[in-house]
Amino acid sequence: MNRDALLATIIGFILGLIITSIVIAWPKISASFQSLAIKMPSISKNVTPDIMSPQAQPKEKQTVTDSQPLTITGPVTDSIAESDTLLVSGSATIGSYVIIGGLLDEAVAIASEDGTYSGSISLQEGKNPIEVSTFTDGVLTTKTVEVYYVQK
Repeated sequence: MNRDALLATIIGFILGLIITSIVIAWPKISASFQSLAIKMPSISKNVTPDIMSPQAQPKEKQTVTDSQPLTITGPVTDSIAESDTLLVSGSATIGSYVIIGGLLDEAVAIASEDGTYSGSISLQEGKNPIEVSTFTDGVLTTKTVEVYYVQK
């Protein structure tokens, strides 16, 4: 066997070992890439960065009589979603920012002139708590519903 054929065989064997190692170890490698993913900030973090933090919550429960209370008209709690995207809607004080938070992402909506809001969030398989919050006149109001998503 000449030298070139021997060298080509050795290089081919080494490349085969490397490719086989990558194929076998790929599930562990890809899991580590997911944990290293850079999460881009959503618009709600730029608009109202501290509303969701525990320090921003009011010390006492206050009631606001001149504004419309926060409600969630859809979805109904403990409902089953047929899609991985869900439209959340309801009513709030006119012109207030409404933060709709799920397990995977969040959306910001502004209550329209008739006091309604809506925003879409993504669901993951299983139980998805959805928290809707608004901060009006120094009062943080939060409502929660739970939706289940089962992939077909």
